[in-house]
Amino acid sequence: MPNELKTVEQYRQIIDAFIAKNLSEHYYAYAIHNKIGMMSDGQHHPHVHIMFSERLIDDVEQKKERAAKAFFIYPARKKKDGSEPPFEERWKRGAPKARKWCNRQYVSEIRADFARIQNEVLEQNGFSIRVDHRTLQAQKEEAEKNGDTFLARLFSRIPEEYVGVISCKENDDEKVERLKEFRSLRKQHFDLGVVGKLKVNNRRSK
Repeated sequence: MPNELKTVEQYRQIIDAFIAKNLSEHYYAYAIHNKIGMMSDGQHHPHVHIMFSERLIDDVEQKKERAAKAFFIYPARKKKDGSEPPFEERWKRGAPKARKWCNRQYVSEIRADFARIQNEVLEQNGFSIRVDHRTLQAQKEEAEKNGDTFLARLFSRIPEEYVGVISCKENDDEKVERLKEFRSLRKQHFDLGVVGKLKVNNRRSK
């Protein structure tokens, strides 16, 4: 969740909109966590864990809920002539899986949709900051196209290396130390860029 938002109600604006768009035909559960990140220098790290089944709440499930054991077994096969098996047979067998989860492109669509929803909620709550789901390279190319050299330099940074939870707990872990140093240098670079940009804008306004 965006760190600018502070309340459960604001987080739920994002989560409920995302679920309504992408998981309305699935059983799901979610948990919101808001804790201080291990390497965030005291900043909170609000996030959500969403658990769901790829199996659809199909027309059979809507009319007569299956037993949990039956819901997850292989669905009833179509007849040789291509027709659907009778209702009772489908009810005794599992629910079909949604094919969209097999499509790798759908992951990209979800990322874009989640960014859109976050930005809408940020705007509704009076924040000007925006989320961008695209790669650093794509954002850099757009900045260069628009002639924004400051953003282009900012997006030239190297993506962070993944560090697991166990490594985070080890104070002397080499990956953790390297990431902390990287973040420190990136912040210095960002701060210098912001100050420089403000000076330029101030000179232009005079």
